[in-house]
Amino acid sequence: MTKGTAMPSGDAESGPEAGISQDIVQRWREAIRRDTFGNYHHQMGVALLAQGERAPALAAFERAVATDPRRFSSARNLAHLLVDDGQPDRARAVLEHARAHDPAADTLALVEDADDAFDAGKVDQAIALMREALAVGAQAAAHRPDSFVKLAGELRNRDRLDEALQWCDLAAPHAQDLGHLHYQRGLILMTQGRHDEAEREARAAILAAPERTAARFLLGHYLRIGLELDAALEFYGQVRDSSDPMRLWAGLMTAYTLLLAGRPGEAMAACEAVRLLDPGFAWVAVYRGLTHLAMDSFEKAAVDFEEGSRHLPDYMLPRLGSGILKIAQGRFREALDDLPDQTGDLNNLALGRLGRALALLGLGEVAEADQLIRKALAEEQLLIAVSLRLLGRHGEALGPLLSAAGYRELMGNAARHGANAS
Repeated sequence: MTKGTAMPSGDAESGPEAGISQDIVQRWREAIRRDTFGNYHHQMGVALLAQGERAPALAAFERAVATDPRRFSSARNLAHLLVDDGQPDRARAVLEHARAHDPAADTLALVEDADDAFDAGKVDQAIALMREALAVGAQAAAHRPDSFVKLAGELRNRDRLDEALQWCDLAAPHAQDLGHLHYQRGLILMTQGRHDEAEREARAAILAAPERTAARFLLGHYLRIGLELDAALEFYGQVRDSSDPMRLWAGLMTAYTLLLAGRPGEAMAACEAVRLLDPGFAWVAVYRGLTHLAMDSFEKAAVDFEEGSRHLPDYMLPRLGSGILKIAQGRFREALDDLPDQTGDLNNLALGRLGRALALLGLGEVAEADQLIRKALAEEQLLIAVSLRLLGRHGEALGPLLSAAGYRELMGNAARHGANAS
């Protein structure tokens, strides 16, 4: 039975067949039987093959094909084993029989193999098989569209954003899980800095699947970046108060947003609430450090950022926080080591370049600081207003450079956002 097919409900007295022809009922039952046993034999073959038991695997795939001849990956595995077993004629007949059910059998087999690989946790293999399937025929995305969307998320995790968006677009006309489709598109677009487009996708995801919270979390990011802080707190709160695994992150984003709103005491309470839920969640130290920094508790902030860097060595935000702390302490030369010249994101904001520019200004390197500001305006303009809000009084020195680079109007927009959120 194809994925997403729903069975009608019925009560114990009338049964599911009430008002439905016996022919349709029989076809439903046959579809369930074929799908159940075909999948059982196929998965048994996959497991046996993985253990190197080729003869039993061949027999399992033969049973799978006999049970469900439309499962193309079973036929493909069986054909490969038959060729290895010295039976090329039988292998050719198996593939021809599969193609008789659908001319795109080879493409669809690759898609099904990719789906199996993904379910087995072999993500790189799944991506490679999906790419191979697309190279054979674009109709691959129509066969398992929701699988394409899932793997698009994995591509996004690997910073293959353009390819991830392309896979979502290929799957879109056929997708059954529209909530996940819109959420993944929104996440990709937000990562690309296309925030307004991402907002539309997040709202579409909420409409398609209102019971899920992931899109609400994403919408909170959009509103936080735009300094619509009360609205951001509302959406983060909906995730934080749910049973979603993202609730810990939503709690920390609540703290982040409260910090932007100039409410450090409440931000600290939000951090502590997350710590009570999971004492081992290392990110709490990072946001607690930012809060201590805003409260001028420099020694406590240093301890927090050191803890964050120790437990999260591959992430930038603990280093960025440490760099801003050193600027606040007048340690400009040391701060440069923590503040890279690179584009920010939803979490790190534009703190790298803006912080580095501040350190350079502290060292009297005005021309180099000006270059960084202009680069930030060109590549991460939408992140600047929220970054300045987080830097607070420490970022005021950037005002003349930002104004000279044409940021006056944008600074006015940020101020209006802040007023609306107050």
